[in-house]
Amino acid sequence: MKFLRSILPIAVLLIIVSCSKKEESVVSRPINQIQSEIGIPVVVKELERTNLTVMSDYTAFLEGSDQVKVFGLLGDDLKEIKVKTGDQVQKDDILAEFNTDNPQAQYRQAKINFETIEKTYNRMKSVFESGGISQQQMDEIAAKYDASRETFTAASKMIEIKAPISGVVTDVYVTEGQRVAPSVAILEIAQTSKLKAKVFVEGDKLPFLKIGDEVLLKTDLYTTNFIGEIDKISLSANTEKRGFSVEVIIDNKSSKLKPGIFGTLYFKTTNLDDVISVPRNSIINIANKNYVYVVGKDGLAQMREIKKGITAGDSVVVESGIQAGERLVIEGQSKLKNNAKVNIVE
Repeated sequence: MKFLRSILPIAVLLIIVSCSKKEESVVSRPINQIQSEIGIPVVVKELERTNLTVMSDYTAFLEGSDQVKVFGLLGDDLKEIKVKTGDQVQKDDILAEFNTDNPQAQYRQAKINFETIEKTYNRMKSVFESGGISQQQMDEIAAKYDASRETFTAASKMIEIKAPISGVVTDVYVTEGQRVAPSVAILEIAQTSKLKAKVFVEGDKLPFLKIGDEVLLKTDLYTTNFIGEIDKISLSANTEKRGFSVEVIIDNKSSKLKPGIFGTLYFKTTNLDDVISVPRNSIINIANKNYVYVVGKDGLAQMREIKKGITAGDSVVVESGIQAGERLVIEGQSKLKNNAKVNIVE
């Protein structure tokens, strides 16, 4: 809007209209001629020394604060899956059941074996009581009976697959009727009221971090940001990742965030006191040298070579080349050249 207000007077000056009863004539003038007279429109800001917080950003993968894959303990066919992705479950809820009718199923075999031995046990118990077999023989039969009963009881418990934690079903990996080995995950559950993310931070930034520090999370899904805090900091470096693992917990009571999405975490890693910084887009790079424009007291643009320091978000610390109190051009610098006349737009 500032530029629009500054351009309108120039546009008016481009056309000089002379009206009379007989004729109307239009005389145009080059824009560079007009700008040389009234100045190139620019927006400036006065430079000052301030304290600056440097943020370091890391890409992070979000997971449930507690997230587990659920496995079956039997290598059998799944009879029924009672939940679907997105369902809320409580600890010990039944999630799925194995088939009990399959002749090859472990449960079926354990049941048949137990029922067979149970009949033998009951029959031989009567024989023992009548003195037909010895105590040793009866003890051996009783041991087999107890073992088969325990196997059947264990198999019965493994028929039902229960939720190990309360949370949300984030994925179901199998279908009903599918034969599932004990090594194959059936589904996954995550607690999503809080999410976690792990990143690896360089050693020189670690002194600036501590447990409980606030962390900013940005995602491409929302314009609003989310707040988390550092929950864990490793005491030894991961040589493969070349950094120290830092785990962040993010509040997700709104349920907007989902496990599996990516975001960017911002940590406060450096505090700089009494520095001059400029907007990143105010810097012009020419032949690998960095320049900015300032406006002198005479109203002319002065091109200054600067030495860049640390970049903090959209701001760049300037170590030399400009001073506090000078007027920095932050808009319109691409149209300038050294000693060009400027028209400062308020």
